[in-house]
Amino acid sequence: MKTAQKRQKDGKPGYTKISIFKKNPPLAKNINNRLTQNYSGKFGNEFVFRNQNNNTFITKYPDRSNVRLSLRQRQSNNIFREAVDYAQSVIADPLLSAEMKKKLKSNKKTRYSSVYHYSIQQFMKNNSPAERARAAEELMDRYRISFDLAERQILALEILAHNQELTNFIYQQVNKVSKATATRDLRNLVSRGIIAVSGWGAGIKYILLPFPEGD
Repeated sequence: MKTAQKRQKDGKPGYTKISIFKKNPPLAKNINNRLTQNYSGKFGNEFVFRNQNNNTFITKYPDRSNVRLSLRQRQSNNIFREAVDYAQSVIADPLLSAEMKKKLKSNKKTRYSSVYHYSIQQFMKNNSPAERARAAEELMDRYRISFDLAERQILALEILAHNQELTNFIYQQVNKVSKATATRDLRNLVSRGIIAVSGWGAGIKYILLPFPEGD
C-alpha cells in the first residue's frame, strides 16, 4: 500500500490523505477531504465514489464493454427489468397502489415499506428462476395429461414454457426434422389453440397461449 500525505502550509495537524491499495481496479481511500466526504456515485465515466464505514473510496469506472454474462445472469437481469416495470404499473394505478399501501400498513413487518420497493421484491420472489422452472414443469404436466402430443411438440412447448424463443427454424434444429415436418407440427398446435403465431414473413415466432381451462 502506498500512502501520500500533504500537510497544510501553516503546519497544523489537518491533512488530506490518499491511500492507494493494490487491487484490480486500483482503490483509493480519501480521508479528511471535505469536497468528497460522504460523496457517492460516478464522476462521468472516469471515477466512482463509494462510501463504506464512513470512509470515501475512489476507484476507476469499471469497463464492462467486454463482459459476457451467463444465461442465468441474463435471465436475472431480465426478471429485474420486468419487476421494475411491474412496480411502476402498480404506482401508476391509483386503486391498486392504494390497496397495496393498505396491505403494507396492516402488517408490522411491512408497514414502513414503500409500494414501489415491495412490488419489486414480491415480483422477484414470485418470478425467480427456481419458481419459474417449477411453474413451467407444472404447466407441462397439464399439457401431457390434457392433450395427445408428439414428443417433438412437447419439447417445443417446454421451450415456450421456459420463456425461450421458438421459431420454425428452432423447431427444426431441436427436433432434427425437416421444415415441412416442423410446419405441420406447429400448425397442428396453432389449430388446437395451444400456441399462436406472432409476426409475419421471416420474422414469425410462436407464443404460448394461456392454458385452456375448459379442457
